[in-house]
Amino acid sequence: MIRIRTLAAAAVLVLGQALSAAAQARDTTATFDVYFAGIKAGVAAFKGITTDSAYSVAGQLKSTGLISAVVDLRYDVKAQGALRNGTFIPTSYSENNNDGREVSRATMSFQNGVPRVMQTTPPATRGPNALDPATQGGTLDPATALFATLRDRPKTELCNRSVDIFDGSRRARIAIGPLREESGAVTCSASYQRIAGYEPWEMQERRVFPFELNFRPAGEVWQVSEVRIATVYGTAKLIRR
Repeated sequence: MIRIRTLAAAAVLVLGQALSAAAQARDTTATFDVYFAGIKAGVAAFKGITTDSAYSVAGQLKSTGLISAVVDLRYDVKAQGALRNGTFIPTSYSENNNDGREVSRATMSFQNGVPRVMQTTPPATRGPNALDPATQGGTLDPATALFATLRDRPKTELCNRSVDIFDGSRRARIAIGPLREESGAVTCSASYQRIAGYEPWEMQERRVFPFELNFRPAGEVWQVSEVRIATVYGTAKLIRR
């Protein structure tokens, strides 16, 4: 009888821990329609899951409609890592890119926050300005940076933050300014900044790309409802479904 009670107590304890872990898991699932000059050009979607100590995210961008007849684009990314006091610490990243002409793949791993390029297919040609991954500790991979910027979160955590991104050869930064409330609308002005590793012509072309995040309430959290981005091809919009 003692053994049965002990086993029952252990089972209840394990079940309680499992339920507690499940209750602590939080997820963000979002799909955005992408527009250029008022024309729907594609769909961007991602799903991310966080617990008190870890996260994982998967995202996809693909062209649609008339644009897909010209550029049949599909871009898939995945990442996972640790979450400590609200700070993302990636451990792995992978991307698959199909631009209609060529399919490429790349993976990175992170050791103590320092990225390491594990594989590129076809083999990447590193230009003279490419950065050494060993010098890029503390950066985020593109998928984690996307998730950190667009995930659902409390109103107090929407703005006033920045993250540095390393894609395997180049470093960039997303800087988000203070929150603004006007006539019930909640927005944050932000920018995507090219930092280092780019070709000279890319830096001359444009270094800073301003964008704006609009938010809407969704229960206990707030969601990014629209993103407006200044690109070299004009203004793009991402509108959440």
